[in-house]
Amino acid sequence: MHQTDLSVSFELDPKIFTDPNLKEHKDCALTELELQFKRKGGYLHVVKDFSGSPENCFTLQSEDALYPICSGGTCRSQALYEFLRQKLDPCDVVLFPPHAARCGYDPYNGEVRYYTAARIVDEFEIVFEKKRTVRFGYDCAYDWHDAQGLVTTDKIPLIKTFYDTHYYGPQSHFQGKRGKRRIYMAFAHPTHAVLKRLVETNETLENVALIAIPLQDEITTPPPEMRIQGGSPEAYRAFLKKMEMIFRINV
Repeated sequence: MHQTDLSVSFELDPKIFTDPNLKEHKDCALTELELQFKRKGGYLHVVKDFSGSPENCFTLQSEDALYPICSGGTCRSQALYEFLRQKLDPCDVVLFPPHAARCGYDPYNGEVRYYTAARIVDEFEIVFEKKRTVRFGYDCAYDWHDAQGLVTTDKIPLIKTFYDTHYYGPQSHFQGKRGKRRIYMAFAHPTHAVLKRLVETNETLENVALIAIPLQDEITTPPPEMRIQGGSPEAYRAFLKKMEMIFRINV
């Protein structure tokens, strides 16, 4: 049984941020990972609401590396990626492609779960006038499948090493570029997965920030009170409006 560290204020609400796939894993309790993340020097920014108040905002700076993350890498992180791409000059930051933290190739809980990501049919291309961006690592996935198209257990160490090295670890890079700060941006349950991966792949987390956004996939399944259709331009615009309330640009 872990003793409570009275010097650390726990900020992540377990009801919002706990990943069901990590609940039974040893040493993966949300509070324990938050504690380790902070002890290693990581900065946790928990968004409480979308009011635009200073305490809820996060300022992006020149030479940041930015990592938009959701469960399957197909909806929230894709929209956040486009939001950042439109706001920022690619010469000023390193913008990583959307990442599937829970329903992708990264074996964050010992399994490869790419097949659990639901196929998305919506109006993304109408809103952003382009196709979805290839998710991080998916352009390497042909090396991870066997002749029958399956990912076998013997490939898991190879895949984990790829994400350790290229995405979560201290040498993380995209197209040969690295940032002075690494800014991971995760929604709800994926926050738990990202905490686990950052803690286990870094001896120190100085100059690493995790922005925890308490937002389920309201693009695909908007709350009834919004009275808009899932996957519609209105759903995407409502999501982007919330992102406007979080991120400030200083580049």
